[in-house]
Amino acid sequence: MMKAGLIGCGRIAGKHAEAIRQLQDLEIAAVSDTVQKKMEAFLQHHAVHSNVQTTETCRDLFFQKDLDVIIITAVSSLHAAMAVEALKHGKHVILEKPMALSIQDADAIIRHARLFNRKVLVCHQLRYRPLFRHVKALMEEGVLGKPYFGSASIRIHRGPDYYESAPWRGTWDQDGGMLINQGIHVIDLLVWLFGNPEAVHGRVSRALPCKETEDVAAAVLSFENGAAGVVEANTMTQPDNLGYSLSLFCERGTIAFSGNGLEKIERWHVDGSGQNVPPVMAPGEKSEHQWMYEQFLEAAADDTEVLVNAVEGKRALETIFAMYQSHGTGRSTALPLPEFATSWMKEREI
Repeated sequence: MMKAGLIGCGRIAGKHAEAIRQLQDLEIAAVSDTVQKKMEAFLQHHAVHSNVQTTETCRDLFFQKDLDVIIITAVSSLHAAMAVEALKHGKHVILEKPMALSIQDADAIIRHARLFNRKVLVCHQLRYRPLFRHVKALMEEGVLGKPYFGSASIRIHRGPDYYESAPWRGTWDQDGGMLINQGIHVIDLLVWLFGNPEAVHGRVSRALPCKETEDVAAAVLSFENGAAGVVEANTMTQPDNLGYSLSLFCERGTIAFSGNGLEKIERWHVDGSGQNVPPVMAPGEKSEHQWMYEQFLEAAADDTEVLVNAVEGKRALETIFAMYQSHGTGRSTALPLPEFATSWMKEREI
C-alpha cells in the first residue's frame, strides 16, 4: 500500500480523492491546506479513514518518511516549487495542471525527476480515456494516414464572479491565463495526437476588467509533420458553456468530438471496414482520474514510465506559452522555446 500526502483541499482535490477511493494500493494519509476549514470539509466529504493527518504547513509532508507520493492541487504558482521540493525528498509527484508557469520551472521539474529517479505524473487525465488512447493507436499505426489538419475549440463561460471568488484567479503570476487553465486539456490532446508544433502564431485579448489574463485566444499551429492546426478559445460564451471540441482531419479518416467533457462523437470515419464503429466506454465504468492513478501505480511498481510524465506535461504548456509569446511579438514563435514566464504578460498589452 502506497501512502499519499495531498496539498491543497479545493474543488479539484475532490476528484483525486474520489479516484483514490476506488484503488486498493493507494491511500491518502495526510493533507495540507493553509485554511483549516478547507481541510475539515475535505476530510468530512472524502476521507476514507479516520486517522488522516492534517497540517497547515505543506513542508511537513515532504519530511514524512511514510509518504510515498505527494499530490499537488494547490494554487498554480506554487506547483513547480512544491514539486521540486517533493522530488528532493524522494517522493513521487502527482501534479495538477499547469505543471508550471515558466519554461525554467517546467525544466526544473524534469531535471529533478531524473536526478532523484522519481515519477512525476502531470494530470492531463483525458489522455487516459480508452477512446482517446484508441485514436492515438490509430494515428501511430498509420491507420488514419497522414494528418492534415487538427482543430481545438474551447467555448465556455467564466464571469466576474468566478474571478472575484479568489484573489489569485485571473492573475498572470499566480493563475497563468485562460488557455492554461480552461484550454490546456484539449490543446494537450491535439499535440499528443498530431505531434509537436514547430511554430505558432497567436493572438489573445481581454474583455473583463476585473482581471489581467485573456478571455479570447486564437492561434495557428504548424506541426513538424507538415500538418496545420488551429486553436480558438473564449470564456465569454453567453449565457453559459457551449463546450469543447476536437477535430482531426487525416488522409484516411475524420474523427471529431464535442461536448462539455468531449464525450460526444460527432464524426467517426476511418477508411476500410472494421474501424467505423468506435469503441464505446460504458457510462460510469471508470473516471479518467481513476485510469490515470491505476497507470501511475503500475509504473511505480514496475519502474516504467507514466503516460504523462513531466516531459509530456510540458508539451501543451510550451505550445500555449508560444501563443502568448507570439501575441507579444506580433510574429510567429518557433518551438522549442528557450524561455518564457506568464508573468511577462503583465507588461504586454492584451
